[in-house]
Amino acid sequence: MRLENLLRQIKVETPLKNLIAFIAKNKKMAAMAATLLLLVICGLVYLLETVDVLVVADGAVTEVRYWGGSVRKALDAAGVVLNPDDETIPDATVKLRNGSVLQVLRAVEMTVIADGTTRTIQTVPGTARTILAKAGITVDALDRVQPDDDFPVPADTPIQVVRVEVKEVTAQVAIKAPVEERPDPEMERGKVKVVEPGKAGVKEQTIRQVFADGKLEKKEIIAEHIVEEPKKRIVMVGTKPPVYTLTTSRGTFRYTQVATMTATAYCPCTICCGPNAKGVTKSGKKAGYGVVAVDPKVIPLGTQFYIEGYGVAVAADIGSAIKGNRIDLCFETHQEALNFGKKKIKVYTLVVN
Repeated sequence: MRLENLLRQIKVETPLKNLIAFIAKNKKMAAMAATLLLLVICGLVYLLETVDVLVVADGAVTEVRYWGGSVRKALDAAGVVLNPDDETIPDATVKLRNGSVLQVLRAVEMTVIADGTTRTIQTVPGTARTILAKAGITVDALDRVQPDDDFPVPADTPIQVVRVEVKEVTAQVAIKAPVEERPDPEMERGKVKVVEPGKAGVKEQTIRQVFADGKLEKKEIIAEHIVEEPKKRIVMVGTKPPVYTLTTSRGTFRYTQVATMTATAYCPCTICCGPNAKGVTKSGKKAGYGVVAVDPKVIPLGTQFYIEGYGVAVAADIGSAIKGNRIDLCFETHQEALNFGKKKIKVYTLVVN
């Protein structure tokens, strides 16, 4: 029965079954039958275990036929020598079947930079993390790997691991006291007086620090609260202009500031002031020597001056052409105005007692 079952499994044709059954009944022919059956089985097994495989290696494709299906035998049949760090797809543990494709991946030299060292390894091309794993380098979740993990790394591209560490620290930080400045018209400009010194406050901050290969790369405040409120600092600030003394051939004058201005000249005539001129200034003062026109946006009307080469004057008039840092000097006659022309002069703003 064992022999018949074996024949049934290997699908031997019925006439052959009958022949074997007949021989089996004859004990003298048992040995011959067993030998014949063994030869048949061996032949069938050999036929079943013979495979045709394509071997792809070093840019060439080789078709081989061999027995057994092992990767090693396929490589031998194709005449391909596998170096120690080379790999195959599928790997050596897989049994190849008829029509399988065996691909040989050649190892190349790769540069790996990690933990302060640079080294080279022999490995087949792959993604950065795959190569790092073969090199025995672990990569934590926060670490950065360059290049990224989307494509195989070319042989001439180094792989770098940046170790990333995140720390949270708590520190107390001073809060600068706010300053309130109060104008003091009785104190000279440029001087200050502290009325209330104030006091700095304190706040506690939680700071997240990101280190890349041990160097601080970024920090951010993720939480803070006030421990002690600051107290306001109050300062009086002088607004009174400082007073200076000017001594001239026309006398001694006290002034607060001096400026160089562009000066022109005019007289109360109709040529200078138009056909409707009545000889009265914008402020109502009679036009004449000692009256000057100014830009009221720059110099308030009523301001008194000492003007080099002209003398004491008062800002009492305006003019459509007098804009900005410009002053127009009034003379008694048209000829005097023409003689003055246009020039740069120093204008002193006087202290009014």
